[in-house]
Amino acid sequence: MADRELDAEYLAKLEQRLNQLKDPKLNEPKSEQIIKDIAGRKDLQLFNLLTSKDLAFEDNFVDQPIQASWLQKKVAPASVAVNKIEVVPLVKYDHLEAFIASFDEDKPAESESTEVEFAPIPDCNGYSMRAVNSVSDPNKPPAVLVIDVYGDMHWVNRKFHVELMPLIDEPTGSKRDGTVEVVASDITADVVGRYFSVATCWVVNDDYLVPKYYFAAFFKVEYNGSVKLWHKFTLNNAPTFTRLTISSPTDPDSPYWLIFCHNTRTQAYALDYQKETIEQVEGIGDVFPVLEIETPPGATTRSHCGIMADYRFSVIGLDTGYVVASVCKMNSGEIIAQQTIKFSGPISVLKLIGTNEKDLETNVLVSSTLGPVMLWKLSLSVDEVLKWEAVTELVGSEACDCVMSGTANADFAFIGTYTEQILMYDLRSVLAGPTASVIAEIQVGSPVLAMQYIQQDDTLLVLSYKGFHKFLRRKGRTFETIAASESASHLEIETEACPVVGGDDAEAVSVAVSN
Repeated sequence: MADRELDAEYLAKLEQRLNQLKDPKLNEPKSEQIIKDIAGRKDLQLFNLLTSKDLAFEDNFVDQPIQASWLQKKVAPASVAVNKIEVVPLVKYDHLEAFIASFDEDKPAESESTEVEFAPIPDCNGYSMRAVNSVSDPNKPPAVLVIDVYGDMHWVNRKFHVELMPLIDEPTGSKRDGTVEVVASDITADVVGRYFSVATCWVVNDDYLVPKYYFAAFFKVEYNGSVKLWHKFTLNNAPTFTRLTISSPTDPDSPYWLIFCHNTRTQAYALDYQKETIEQVEGIGDVFPVLEIETPPGATTRSHCGIMADYRFSVIGLDTGYVVASVCKMNSGEIIAQQTIKFSGPISVLKLIGTNEKDLETNVLVSSTLGPVMLWKLSLSVDEVLKWEAVTELVGSEACDCVMSGTANADFAFIGTYTEQILMYDLRSVLAGPTASVIAEIQVGSPVLAMQYIQQDDTLLVLSYKGFHKFLRRKGRTFETIAASESASHLEIETEACPVVGGDDAEAVSVAVSN
């Protein structure tokens, strides 16, 4: 009975509630209740604005919501940061920047340098700067000469120049518009020290800068600035490289002029400074046996040679990436061995360093424009077999867009690049192998065309697209102490830029002059 009474009471209440819902008079909203509900909802929303957290993604350690002022959100919503990532320094927290910085942690710092003088140098090419040593005083700093593509020869030390173009008698040469240009040149000084011998190779182009013909011209330039044309003659093929030398294996005391042309054997000319005559050598194998190649595999871009015991080691670099190494006897000129190695790209660095006369070994610093720079060992075995052996890779040289030039002294190797910097390596590490890292970088501010180290005053000469630079070490600092210090990457140097109007690759040609 009790259960039935409870059920009846429950059903009665449900029926009463249903009747209330059906009665429209009872369901009409009252104004007092509506106002009360709205006020309560307003207070709740205001409380949530002041206390609740904004929605944010949690995928970053700085992507955390910010509890900004409600008043600031209402007055200036554009100035309100949603989360912490909007208020941190953009570069400092940029993911790409942090990724790149992780690779730069071990990168050597830029060397400290001060440019005391600079002048722009238009119209540079690759073979014009020469450092000509004084014959009378070997300890005296050399005369630095630059020949630009229009034939203006600048004596940088004395700040004056002479013009060679008016003497070659080319009608379009005066235009200076690229129709007549110097392709390659070399300079030596006479024994007495009164004049310079200047050997040049030229190209004459048509109005569309297509080569029409080539010629060579030999000049005598007095120290007072007067110029005399000795001889001018036509070349059948495009010249690529030239040098003046007296290092013939069979005739070591006579001067010769070598002209390297594209896809043809090297031409040699005997010079007589007393009679002022030039005579072509019919058989180049009689004076330079290693150059007697009927059809070389490309055009010569670099060359270097050295003498050990009774042997002459020679290396020739070509624009096709080949390096031809040869060994011949000094007395007879007989070729003992010859070996060729191939690189990817035109040869831009080629220098013999660190010779071992006892074991008939020499190291060759070599690189194409693509890099990396490598140190190879060139050795002549007991059974007279010439061998190439890779020794060291100069790490970092392959990442500089283009390797332009290179040189070395007793302590360091210098690599000039297109990315406006000179990479400096400790020569002991280079010779030890198997890798050598950059210990300093010299910022030049322009692609480096040529370099040469001058032992007399312990300076580094650099020719760039913009000017001639002379790098000097500050007092109390030597390359050796810098390499041994903990801050080896901070090379303290001073630079001097001299106003010349031409440029060239000092390294390759100056090496050729000295050898």
